[in-house]
Amino acid sequence: MGVCASITDNNLDDIIKTVEKIKDKSIGYIELRLDLVENINPQLAGQIIDKVKEITEIPIILTNRTEAEGGNNRLSESQRVEILIENAKKVEITDIELSTDL
Repeated sequence: MGVCASITDNNLDDIIKTVEKIKDKSIGYIELRLDLVENINPQLAGQIIDKVKEITEIPIILTNRTEAEGGNNRLSESQRVEILIENAKKVEITDIELSTDL
């Protein structure tokens, strides 16, 4: 299934409510937009992923967009990338910009 549901909620409770609503739909992927989550850090990102995986087996695309890429990220570049790297093994796809300096 090629449909991707982009989760744009800004906190864990609302993310869970949204995933509960879509879990039985014909969704191929869930995109977790971490750049929109308040006070995001590697631990909170991991908690969000774990909770989503408890609800559904829909594959997760993890994103943490820069402002230049249309995101709402207020972290330093190293903090933004750290969140993605530390949680990449928990998801099926990690979306990182080609311009990112790893």
